[in-house]
Amino acid sequence: MNRLSFTMILSVAATLGVTEQAKALNPVVVFARDYLLGKLVDEVWDSASGAPDPRLLDQRLKELENNAVMKADMREAVRQLRTSISDRVTRNELRLTRDEFRKLAEKTISEIESVKKRIDDLEERVETQEVALADIKDGTTNATDASYFVKRGEGYEKAGELNKAIASYTIAIRLAPKSADAYGKRSIVYQKMRVPGVAIFDASEAVRLDPGAARYRHRGSLYSELKDYDLAIKDFSEVIRLKPKDEYGYSLRGQAHQKKKEYEQAIADLSEAIRLNPNYEYAYYYRAGVWEDQKNYDKAIADYTEAIRIDPKDNGYFRGRGRAHAAKKNYDKAIQDYTEAIRIKPKDDLAYNYRGEAFHEKKNYDKAIQDYTEAIRLDPKVGYYYRDRGDVYRDRNEYSEALRDYTVAIDLNPSSDITFARRADIHKEKKDYDKAIADYTEAIRLDPKYAPYLADRAEAYLARKDYDFAIADFTKAISLNSKKASYFVQRGSAYRENKQPEKAVTDCTEAIRLDPEDALAYGIR
Repeated sequence: MNRLSFTMILSVAATLGVTEQAKALNPVVVFARDYLLGKLVDEVWDSASGAPDPRLLDQRLKELENNAVMKADMREAVRQLRTSISDRVTRNELRLTRDEFRKLAEKTISEIESVKKRIDDLEERVETQEVALADIKDGTTNATDASYFVKRGEGYEKAGELNKAIASYTIAIRLAPKSADAYGKRSIVYQKMRVPGVAIFDASEAVRLDPGAARYRHRGSLYSELKDYDLAIKDFSEVIRLKPKDEYGYSLRGQAHQKKKEYEQAIADLSEAIRLNPNYEYAYYYRAGVWEDQKNYDKAIADYTEAIRIDPKDNGYFRGRGRAHAAKKNYDKAIQDYTEAIRIKPKDDLAYNYRGEAFHEKKNYDKAIQDYTEAIRLDPKVGYYYRDRGDVYRDRNEYSEALRDYTVAIDLNPSSDITFARRADIHKEKKDYDKAIADYTEAIRLDPKYAPYLADRAEAYLARKDYDFAIADFTKAISLNSKKASYFVQRGSAYRENKQPEKAVTDCTEAIRLDPEDALAYGIR
């Protein structure tokens, strides 16, 4: 490289160094800080005891570690934090206060920021030098033109080279800190990388710089992904204010209302979207989903059918209508729709799973297992596919296979209380009460206000002749649901076995009051 070329490259780099002083968000670092010091602390630390849940803390740190925007050295910083906390748990030394964790997290964030800056500098330097060399050859000045890097980013994005697209858009932002377009496009790339928590920062900056309908619509969609439906509704309302005849704004706001279970508003918005555009099939599809949530399956089927009429090549509409038929216990029609969905899109794992459910309901266990197995083959990382197949094995009394599937499901999703309870049921059926109690205990930890888990664990304690524990669990179950006659009967049985006949009589009398046909209550009394 001649001296003139090298000098030009240094000049471009100096220009970028000056513009770097301008306000340019580093959304990845902001996201990591917000995640570690905000969301994670609020979720993991118990407000009463002030102590963290070690398992949930490790799970949340692991999720950050595996986030798509975290590069290798950044992941290593989070992994070191996880290891440090895990070592304290192993030594039974996890008396970690929020303030202590924040100090540890601040160090991790500093390391992430340092690594991120180093990686960004390298990626952007490569991009800048490549463009600067082309400028020398072609006599152009693209290396200092923000709009050129925006177009370059679009090319990378189209080619699926998302990290290079991020680098190009970042250079554009540094060259033109008020470029709403560059922020908006970088946000879209982060969204494609499935990191809405990062994308939201760029989207907000784009809205600040250019408060147009498209900007609000994009940010609203990110808020929806982040399950912040109030802010999503606020943004979609702004879209509607700016573009009153925008059916998309009404449709998106309707979907956000649905997530909040505000069904009347959801139906109103989706109906308005249909009025504005009677051929807008997505509005019919989403309105059908609202009807389903309200258990109005006939109206759901009608809307799915209209969506199919408009676009008979979208397998999702057949899958949705099949689900509505299944809810009406019309499993043959459901299977027909699921089969059509699979014909249109042979790799639709969800359609196979739904069809498996329908076959299961019809007690066609072989076909149910076949469909669940295909769903698993297509996407082996969905925990509830294994759980659903495990349910079929359970109904066929093939307990070893059921346990295997439930265990895989738990490994994939350790926060599923349902799966722990199902596995506990099998252990209890096999009279392995210690394992049953352990799994019910985990299910209760995940959902402490679900009375059946407490009653199920109480039954295991009762079978193990741990009457005091059984009575305690039945009592908690009754406190959550005092109208369940069987809980009183079972607690009465525990009192009888525990040599407390008066209390047994009292419980059975209450059970008879609640259910005069309960023969077991009469027998125990």
